[in-house]
Amino acid sequence: MDFERSYVPTIEQAFETQASLRGRWHRLASADSNPSAKARKAVVAWKFELPPNAVKCPNVDELWVLLDDHFPYSQPRVLAPSLREDSCDWPHIEDAGLLCLPSTGLRDCPGLRVLRHLEDALQLLNLEEADRKRDFQSEFATYWARGDAGKPLPSHWSLATPVGPSREVFRYHSVEANRHIWADTKPELEHWLRNAGRNPSKKSIEGAWAVWLPEAPTPAQFPKLGSHVLALIPSEAQARLIHPGEKLPILMGAPTANGPVWVAAILDIASERDLQNGFRSGRIPFDRAKASMAARPVRRLKVERIDGPYVHGRDRNEQYQALSRKRVAILGCGSLGSSIARILAQGGVGSFMMVDDDIMAAHNTSRHSLGSKTIGLLKADALADSIEADFPHQGKHIRLKRRVENLTRKEWEEVAECDLIVSAGIDFPGDMRIAAWRMSVENPPPHVCTWVEAFAVVGHAVALFGRDDLGILFDADGKPQIAMTHWPDTTPVLFREAGCGNSFQPHGAVDLQRTATTAATLCLDILVGTVADSCRRTWQGDLTKLTTLGGVPSPDFQVSNTESCWPWDALASASSG
Repeated sequence: MDFERSYVPTIEQAFETQASLRGRWHRLASADSNPSAKARKAVVAWKFELPPNAVKCPNVDELWVLLDDHFPYSQPRVLAPSLREDSCDWPHIEDAGLLCLPSTGLRDCPGLRVLRHLEDALQLLNLEEADRKRDFQSEFATYWARGDAGKPLPSHWSLATPVGPSREVFRYHSVEANRHIWADTKPELEHWLRNAGRNPSKKSIEGAWAVWLPEAPTPAQFPKLGSHVLALIPSEAQARLIHPGEKLPILMGAPTANGPVWVAAILDIASERDLQNGFRSGRIPFDRAKASMAARPVRRLKVERIDGPYVHGRDRNEQYQALSRKRVAILGCGSLGSSIARILAQGGVGSFMMVDDDIMAAHNTSRHSLGSKTIGLLKADALADSIEADFPHQGKHIRLKRRVENLTRKEWEEVAECDLIVSAGIDFPGDMRIAAWRMSVENPPPHVCTWVEAFAVVGHAVALFGRDDLGILFDADGKPQIAMTHWPDTTPVLFREAGCGNSFQPHGAVDLQRTATTAATLCLDILVGTVADSCRRTWQGDLTKLTTLGGVPSPDFQVSNTESCWPWDALASASSG
């Protein structure tokens, strides 16, 4: 121990100011007698003797305060050395008796911080029974999986909706990944697996069982033996689920104050060889197998929820259900389009139509959402594959591997079924083809057209509804009449690739991302109904960068790093004027 640390006098002086602590504390020469790793790492520690009946928690007559080498930039830890997390019927007890307490401010006085932790420790150890039950139930999943020090256990992921009643579900077991994946239906599970790049065989998906409890149990109520879990499963389901020599995973769930939770229980069983005992292989009586499972300890595991409502907001995203039913057509899967598509996928949009005939090149990867492993692949395919693999719970994405101008009538009919069209950074003829098609159909989907000006200092996202025509914003040469930057003829804004005729703008991912975010936000606003009229949003970047590069801002561009919005009527009148 190192009691020469500068904060020690301040802390010990704080102890003496408290009548309840005065004379009841002393320095610890070592905390090595406690098995906690945090105790062994303590550089300063004190022991506090508690008066009789000071706390309701049984067998606690002393507390230790531990400070590690990082204090005051770490939290003081309070330890009740007589408690253990796996044998204590008290909430918030961690490894070897460490108490899980609220954090204190790093800039507060060290002495006051330690006193606050001691006060919180005493309050915790004096919780009433109802409060203890409430805290156990609110962190049900955490307590469920504690105390298993056996060999590594399989991970469990669940697509199943966390609600009652108890029911049949389906389970896929990946031996290679040592993982079980659960779902309410077989098609849902097959869809997820194929999107994730797996090709499940018919036998790899099995019927399983989910137990839904009316309330979360406390640790004292957790099942200890297989018989405790089997009592929750109908006998006819048991007959389908129990197989000699095979462990039986069961999905279990319950509501908590913080939302519904899934956990898993593994029911062990004797080997088929041990169960035979005079019976021929395949003729082992069901009752014999069930009795073996009922008498063995249960292993309890946490379950990772991978269903859409949890992935996209942990059950707190009120827009998810609406967004999950939407399909967006991304016309142009380059750097801007791919970034918008990924933001929308992360936001919860259910499916996409990717339209592009271009192939990924090495120079694309510095600002495209896809990396070097997709070089040489069609952008529409690679982008769809990437989003399907990263969000396998979402829908299957359509890929149209051609330029917008070359879409067939049937393909345009598929575009018409989308909830939103996004044209991102495509050329002027492509956008005009979209505009002409929208004028030719009775109820066209909304269209967001997005592009950047030179060096991506300014980005535009124009939303079009009904018969509003994108063409009025451009002159006959395809130049936007709403530009917010102007460039003298002596200032180059396009550059030629070495050894070929392709031209490019030398902006990077950071410059482009601001426009992608502006455009994606407008798309989400349209999809959830908060924007229902044509308008334009712009991202105005760094004025200093603009002028350094030789550009001149328009009168509308006077503030750096800001977003602006204009109603369509103002745009239409300004363009016609």
